[in-house]
Amino acid sequence: MRKPEGQNRGGAPRRSSGFSLIEIMVVIAVISILAGAMAPIGLQQITAARTKATRSSLRQLSNAMTGDSARGDFGYLGDMGGLPATLEDLNSAAGKPAYQIAPPGIGFGYNGPYVATLRLGTAGRFVDAWDMPFSFNRGGAQVTSLGPDRVLGNADDLSWPPAPLAIRGTLLVRVLGVPNTGDPASPLANADADVFVSLSNDGRLQEVRMVDPASGPGPWSVANLAFGHHGVRVVGRGGYAGAAQVRDVVSTRSGTAVITLTLAQP
Repeated sequence: MRKPEGQNRGGAPRRSSGFSLIEIMVVIAVISILAGAMAPIGLQQITAARTKATRSSLRQLSNAMTGDSARGDFGYLGDMGGLPATLEDLNSAAGKPAYQIAPPGIGFGYNGPYVATLRLGTAGRFVDAWDMPFSFNRGGAQVTSLGPDRVLGNADDLSWPPAPLAIRGTLLVRVLGVPNTGDPASPLANADADVFVSLSNDGRLQEVRMVDPASGPGPWSVANLAFGHHGVRVVGRGGYAGAAQVRDVVSTRSGTAVITLTLAQP
């Protein structure tokens, strides 16, 4: 005899092999709860990764502009004698003198591109990990990302360096004279020497006469000098006229730099 449908071999009703509507609803509810709990964690991880990438980009832009002290270079500032008008100028040679080296080993002129790996947005500007252009404080060599909220001036902004950076300082040069009489060397006054400093002015080499001491022996000085490698040249005059010129290279990075050079009386 044929077994009625819906019964098993013992005659009891047969249970369907699928899930009931209630079971499906419970599974969906559990998945929704788990997804809701995991979403903030995932968002935090994305924000943390973007923040890390943006901080790296900020440091790269800063090093491109003012150099890396660990490498002993001064970036665009040292080569051109000033900061770029825009961040994108770091990678543009248009209208800039080509890089050259002059005695006693001073480099000047555009030596870029200075930024190798940063992304450009649709407007041709460097962008952060949120695809927003960086803000550039040219006066303080400071670069800022608008951060996760994409609004400038809020607490989540990211900046490097943390505070505006001084990019110019003062150079002092003391000159010792070695008399031809065999007496010990002593500081020279402005009557016996002229001192010049070589610097990059918009990428062109310029030699500037340093300010003579007001009275008595040195030092000679020049203020508002862009940080970088500079050439110093001492020429004798007066009692030291005809002395062999003395040249040296000095690096200025912050505050006041002081060097001492020696001139031998002929």
